[in-house]
Amino acid sequence: MGTAGGALPFTDPTLDVTLVRLKGPPTLKHYLPLRPVRMEQDQRVAIIQHPGGFLKKISMQNNLVAHADDRLVQYYTSTQGGSSGSPVLDDDFAVVAIHHSTVKDEAEDGSRVRPADPKQVEAIQWRNQGTSMIAVRDALKMRAPALLAEMKVLD
Repeated sequence: MGTAGGALPFTDPTLDVTLVRLKGPPTLKHYLPLRPVRMEQDQRVAIIQHPGGFLKKISMQNNLVAHADDRLVQYYTSTQGGSSGSPVLDDDFAVVAIHHSTVKDEAEDGSRVRPADPKQVEAIQWRNQGTSMIAVRDALKMRAPALLAEMKVLD
């Protein structure tokens, strides 16, 4: 799917997010709404991904939020290489973040963080991370308000 020509409508290298405009609207009856809310630790998130461009995978195990602020959401939800750009979804299947990387799961002193919940994997070493829709919305408000007005954003 390409753009309608010319420059991309929005890109932000700091947030690791680029929006593209499709040549025509997809023939979908329903779209995933964007929900710019701060996730809380231990809330659940799922990820629909096409790792490496292969078949769709939906990741819903060990899917707890480890940390969230207005810029980032970190979670234990599994992803595979090539899944950057995948939507990070809340329990209502609204997009709360855009997946972009894996980060080492360490405390501030550099020691490994262990989950407090014994039902989780005993020795998690990595977290996945995405850009919060709060940060994307705020960047669009400042730099591309007309584009933001076209999008389905939940309050």
